[in-house]
Amino acid sequence: MTNEYDVIVVGGGHNGLTAACYLQKAGKKVLVLERLEKAGGGVWTEEATLPGFKHNLASLFHGILHLGPVYKDLQLEKYGAEYIWPDAQVAAVFTDGRCLVFYRDLEKTCKEIARFSKKDAETYRQLATNFQVVVDNLIGPWFFNPPQPTSLSATAMETSVEGLNMLRMQLSNPKNIINELFESNELKSFLLAFIKEFGGSPDTYGFGVFVPMMLGETHEPHGWAICKGGSGNLAQAFVNCLEDNGGAVKTNAHVKRIIVDGQRATGVELEDGTIINANEMVITNLEPHQTFLKLIGEDKLDPSFTNSVKRFRHEEAILFTTHLALDEPLKWKCSEFNPDVNRCLGVLLVDNPQELYDDFADISKRNLPEYPRMFTAYPSAIDPSQAPEGKGTAMGWQYVPYNLREKGPEGWKEVRESFAQRCIDVWSKYVDNMDTALLKTYIMSPVDTENKWISMVHGGFNHGEMTQDQLTIMRPFVECSPYKTPFKNLYMCGASTHPSGSVGGACGYNAVQVIAEDIKMKKKWWE
Repeated sequence: MTNEYDVIVVGGGHNGLTAACYLQKAGKKVLVLERLEKAGGGVWTEEATLPGFKHNLASLFHGILHLGPVYKDLQLEKYGAEYIWPDAQVAAVFTDGRCLVFYRDLEKTCKEIARFSKKDAETYRQLATNFQVVVDNLIGPWFFNPPQPTSLSATAMETSVEGLNMLRMQLSNPKNIINELFESNELKSFLLAFIKEFGGSPDTYGFGVFVPMMLGETHEPHGWAICKGGSGNLAQAFVNCLEDNGGAVKTNAHVKRIIVDGQRATGVELEDGTIINANEMVITNLEPHQTFLKLIGEDKLDPSFTNSVKRFRHEEAILFTTHLALDEPLKWKCSEFNPDVNRCLGVLLVDNPQELYDDFADISKRNLPEYPRMFTAYPSAIDPSQAPEGKGTAMGWQYVPYNLREKGPEGWKEVRESFAQRCIDVWSKYVDNMDTALLKTYIMSPVDTENKWISMVHGGFNHGEMTQDQLTIMRPFVECSPYKTPFKNLYMCGASTHPSGSVGGACGYNAVQVIAEDIKMKKKWWE
């Protein structure tokens, strides 16, 4: 392998691959270094339970990817990432035998909401229609552009009542906004339970922006989609694109050190001692603590910048995931109320908003939730290729504390099996056939996730806490402009930068925009 490249990308997650593909197609000679046996980060599929059962170990829903330019610019469908948009998107199921199903079709959704509240159905129809415009013209560009200074973006919104309302939502939390807008507990439960999957508690200030996003993104022409054959096919599509354009990915390549000389990064050293030189730049897809404190070292950093890196907080409420291999698809008890629940991609297990608040109250006390209120998903119901014929796959996400009250992170070794069983017991109350259908489980506690993908510190897919002081231009720190570092040719492109986690390639794409300006790239092929 050549030991000299124009650009070295440390970390082969999808944002690193995004940046690599854009720069390779711009004429740079690019190498991506990945610690694991294959690239993709959380965009990962494997037969973790039994042969033929494909499990998406982290990322499954890919909606943001299709809001921005990355999927089309890089021709990822051509390279093997084909997407399926289910008509029946997500449902909430209730213990009284009813359910609320959301469809890509807005009118079908509003008819379902009207079964619980006609007033809410009218409100939802109007808001979803309005917020679709907001998603296309405000939220989409917000994701796929480097962040503007807070004062500038606020000034732009302050010129109209509509703008001020959007600013208010952005600064507020989902709990406040949903309670303002709707009356039905069932609809409130659905919306709050779904929005929390973006990475935070319903009372997290700054998370209000995800209310208009969720309402505007769920319905046609948008929607939540899955990659045919598993999320791993998206990762492979990125790799195919990079290699087809002359770039390279080296797997099983654990970077030991980012080599710096003065204010420049000159290359990297691998664990085996191999030195690879970077003629133009190094891009890190890793979170700040690993990049600066471990791979560069405090002795190479200004003390004030070191303090800024240490100040960056990691997530404490983390997803615990239980993957199921099923002898047959699960059969919902509420299917008489609406049979379409059996063909939904996602199903929320929640009866009222207070249950969600109780979950997060337990988490804030560093206790495991007593009655897990999971988000469950059924890839094989949408894409039969992800399980053997007649069989099924499912997964359950439940927020939990990383740092357990009694024994800290080490305590997960003792409780992971019993907590997975607690989740399955709750799940079983909503279906008729869990006992006969369940073949095998595969568990990922926060510690399991952190051990597999080391940049997901504490197991968090956002690489860092999502709070107002760690968003937009303050993500991950204020001492450097977004995506830049104290080293002139070292850039960041991971989920610790704006706009953070979720699969869309936005962090990598935005980093490339900044790089293109810095190096005065004459022709941006993607424009």
